[in-house]
Amino acid sequence: MKFIPKSRREIYRVLSNRYFPSFFWLRNSFRLMKSEKFIGRNKLWRRSFLARHLAARIRIFKMIMMIADNMGFIHDSEITGSDSGYCTRCGLCCEIASGCAEFPAEWPFPENWKLLFTNGCGNGQLFCAFLLEDSKMGGTRCAIYPYRPLACRKFEEDECVFMHRKAEAPIHKLKLLRLFN
Repeated sequence: MKFIPKSRREIYRVLSNRYFPSFFWLRNSFRLMKSEKFIGRNKLWRRSFLARHLAARIRIFKMIMMIADNMGFIHDSEITGSDSGYCTRCGLCCEIASGCAEFPAEWPFPENWKLLFTNGCGNGQLFCAFLLEDSKMGGTRCAIYPYRPLACRKFEEDECVFMHRKAEAPIHKLKLLRLFN
């Protein structure tokens, strides 16, 4: 099943969804703009790539939200994403974007979702497909938290501290929006 945004209104509706990972998409785009792939490319190519990049993320987001919501997973208590004392729900661990797809035996989602974790979301997508950003409650959430893969379950405080040390300085959203002008 393909999810293709049909209008600007639909794109706006998805981008303003409480759970759409807008900060992570913007941060991802900023990193791409600094990568070798973008150096020397003209403005039209960059805009076209970023538009396709955003459309891909919207398709994945809509698919995950539709199925997870139909299964009753998009509720505050179900997708907290934090059962440890050190987790601040910052989402940095989700920027790893892929890993070994060793999931629990009970897997209520489509089998191809495991590939979204293993292979990532596609060209230039630098964060996990299941990462949700909660604009109402703050922080991030995992759309499949009770069924998250072993790599996520094993992510410990040491790795968290490492990711925080490695993280870039916060990026101002207005600076990111200039990428499109």
